[in-house]
Amino acid sequence: MPIADQLASTLDRSDEKPNIELAQKLAAQSDANSEILELLSIVNNGTKALAHDAIKVLYELAALRPQRFGDKFDFILDLLATKDNRILWGSLTLISATCTYNAEAIVQQLPQILSAADRGSVIAKDNVNAILLQLASIAKYRDDVLPKLHVQLKNAAPNQLPMYAENAAKTLSSGEHPELVHILFSRLDDMPTPAKRARLAKAIAELSLPPKPIALT
Repeated sequence: MPIADQLASTLDRSDEKPNIELAQKLAAQSDANSEILELLSIVNNGTKALAHDAIKVLYELAALRPQRFGDKFDFILDLLATKDNRILWGSLTLISATCTYNAEAIVQQLPQILSAADRGSVIAKDNVNAILLQLASIAKYRDDVLPKLHVQLKNAAPNQLPMYAENAAKTLSSGEHPELVHILFSRLDDMPTPAKRARLAKAIAELSLPPKPIALT
């Protein structure tokens, strides 16, 4: 059955279950190269409803089988030129899910990725935060990526910053990022509620802890 015939809008469904099930089906196959290319074509050339279904399938599949997208980064990057916000943040979700396999290419194209996120919604910016943190956790790319992460944290919306700080505390080594801690500390007074301030303060404390000693064997 053609891929388009399996998408939610073709099936006259208003929920995402058919798209998620299709992603799971493709993940279970030994190879889904032709189906992925067909889905990318639908995102580029299909109706708005079909394109939205197709990007959902793609990023759900990437979450399950990110290695399937290792040779398709250029196709994904092209999607960032869209004026459709759903496709934009869906494409950034897809990129975030494939960081492990596309890290070098993503680092090289970070200016384009960051520019796209600036045009996008909160979800787009959330995904870029996830991308930056994944890349910053890789020693090879840390020096290139950290300054970009710092800029994002300086400019992040107050409502989003506690989550970004919490993500940083989970991803990055504590005690090794004094500039990042300084940026977060400087924004404590920006927090719109006591609860968000408390979340940010807790993440700062976790990032400020001294590095754990190397275990002796």
